[in-house]
Amino acid sequence: MDLVARQNIEAFSAKLSAKPHKRVTTALAFHDFNLAKATDALYNAGGAAIRRDATGTAGSNVGQELDATISYTPSRWYNLQLGYGRFWAGRFVKETNGVGVSGNADFFYLQSTIRF
Repeated sequence: MDLVARQNIEAFSAKLSAKPHKRVTTALAFHDFNLAKATDALYNAGGAAIRRDATGTAGSNVGQELDATISYTPSRWYNLQLGYGRFWAGRFVKETNGVGVSGNADFFYLQSTIRF
């Protein structure tokens, strides 16, 4: 989902993929994000600091993300992919959010690729 940049982040990830048919590929990817230094900021994909707790009392757990994709390739020049991502806010995000904001996020997409 690109909610978290790779600056000041320790990330664990695991991926599982399967090819149930010669034209279909599925994948699940899990990510666990933690701040490397709790007193530094959380940065977005563009490199800008988007939230910070200079005291470090909000902890370092940014959250977890699960991404699921299914790709269909009917020919060597065309591909269609459907994807869904879910981000569950960790303690750091929850405690640095505005009032009434959960910090959780959902992302759904459909993309097509034509090769020439």
